[in-house]
Amino acid sequence: MVKPSVSTVTRRWPAAVEAQLAESYGAVLNTSDKPLSPTANCATRSGTMTPCCRR
Repeated sequence: MVKPSVSTVTRRWPAAVEAQLAESYGAVLNTSDKPLSPTANCATRSGTMTPCCRR
């Protein structure tokens, strides 16, 4: 069965929540908890079906 996808979790969440997101949805976590630039945000979505807006 294919897992539903959460592309990127951009901010830190409680450890238990992050673990569940990674396990159940294959989420990419921003472990540094620093804001992502638009370029970095789009790079984390590479290969996913999540749209990335470009200006």
